[in-house]
Amino acid sequence: MHGHTTLRQNVGPTRKGWLLFSDKNCPDNDIGLSDTTESAGGKAHSVYLYILSAPMSDSDNRVRFIGIVSVGNIILFHKHGKSKTEASSYRPISLLPTICKVLEKLLTQRLNFHLEKNNRLSNLQYGFREGKSTEMAITKLLDTIHKGKSRGDHVLVLSIDIKGAFDNIQHNAIVSYLDNSKCPENIVNIFKNLLQNRKVILNTSEEPAIRDQKQGCTQGSCSEPALWNLVANEIL
Repeated sequence: MHGHTTLRQNVGPTRKGWLLFSDKNCPDNDIGLSDTTESAGGKAHSVYLYILSAPMSDSDNRVRFIGIVSVGNIILFHKHGKSKTEASSYRPISLLPTICKVLEKLLTQRLNFHLEKNNRLSNLQYGFREGKSTEMAITKLLDTIHKGKSRGDHVLVLSIDIKGAFDNIQHNAIVSYLDNSKCPENIVNIFKNLLQNRKVILNTSEEPAIRDQKQGCTQGSCSEPALWNLVANEIL
């Protein structure tokens, strides 16, 4: 089995669980279940998540499931040459549960496959895309400049650096663009739940501090480049 990932309840005589499986109608490289499951210790093209015993179609249980796996433990890395007294001098990396990383990997690969297959991303989007590169973006820029100058046009290049792009991206923007992406509903709903129920923990000298993550993508999450592309695509 290869390709499209969905959630199906696997009910046996003594146990219930979630099976992430692939659809043979999608290409082999859609999800890459072999690599993902092998790295998680599996020997088949499936990953069982023995978390819930109720159907995933039940929104309350889906939220409870996501709440269990989407808590990130924050580790702060000091930026070389920056003041140690300033909060902005530290890079927060979120250590996510392994099961959350596997789930996000599957969802992200499915989202990327959908966006590429249905041409939902601009051809001018070169970042975080398979088959695209910085060199290609520079070549496109230089080609546009040369063509403009050859026609006698004035050529202006505007370079913009978005500070803390991943940290400041708004969840409502991500949700809005997910809805407009025409992606399969089950993928969209799980992404929404991940965003709405994400929590972070920072261990302090007194006690762990737990907060809801209300904006930005968790640094350390494999989904952040894909979600950023989804929002940035509207600019292009």
